[in-house]
Amino acid sequence: MKHILIFLCTVAVNALFAQEGFGVGMQIGLNYAKIRGTSEVVTGSNATPETFNPNSGLQGGLLLRWGFTDRFGLRLEVNYAQRGMKYIYEGVGIQPFKSESGTTILTTGQLKYNLNLSNGYMELPLTAYIQVTNHWELHAGGYVAYLASSKSDGVLTLKGAKTLSGTSVPDYDGAIDYNYLSAADDKADVTNNKILFTEGIHIVKNPTSLGAYYARGTANGYLWNRWDYGVSAGVSYRMRSGLTAMARVNYGMTDVTNNAVHSLQSSLDANRKYILRDTKDNNVSAQISFIFGN
Repeated sequence: MKHILIFLCTVAVNALFAQEGFGVGMQIGLNYAKIRGTSEVVTGSNATPETFNPNSGLQGGLLLRWGFTDRFGLRLEVNYAQRGMKYIYEGVGIQPFKSESGTTILTTGQLKYNLNLSNGYMELPLTAYIQVTNHWELHAGGYVAYLASSKSDGVLTLKGAKTLSGTSVPDYDGAIDYNYLSAADDKADVTNNKILFTEGIHIVKNPTSLGAYYARGTANGYLWNRWDYGVSAGVSYRMRSGLTAMARVNYGMTDVTNNAVHSLQSSLDANRKYILRDTKDNNVSAQISFIFGN
């Protein structure tokens, strides 16, 4: 792998830098991203328990450029980009637990999620560029992306909770270690053998680490949709031959959450089932990177 990277860098740095014709390069940089969503509203109040904050991640890949003139052309990129957010839920919420017999028991109390989400996309941006001076360039276009990995870590706390049947639940504090693209992530680590609570014949062990679909399963698919597409626009500055600094904003046009899985956290329907959410949550990111070659 080390020799391959050295070879790619050598190719990029020694590529032809003439603006007209074909060019090749590589880039590496940072994404400052969030998922733009709308908080649910807790029934009977104006409380909005959800917060969507930006998170940072790496991005990089290869570029192919075709200059139609010495000022105008197209650029195609093949990138891996980490996007996501820092997500907080704090308020009245529903938390499921699974008993030793496999029965799901729903509880309600003061719930707090604190998650660091990282979604890794393989993306293909295609942009048109125009040289406005010898150093400055403007570009705009779009991208299509495929979700290759999706993970979260963080903590979950539950206080003052009761089951729907009225059984008191001790305060709970557990770790979150989610893999959203794994059907096997519907379990929890209960190897400590401690009992959290009992309800009738059901015994619930204290889970120290929860999976993404713990006590819910993946019958309706995964939380995050695989495909995303959107628009991009930015500016570049050619610092010297073979080295360019680029800043870009990306705005996703698709709903990145699966509405067959994405549900309200604060309330249930009349049948004590999760209420699905029909909201649009889209990727938004700002990107800063360096281009070698091209």
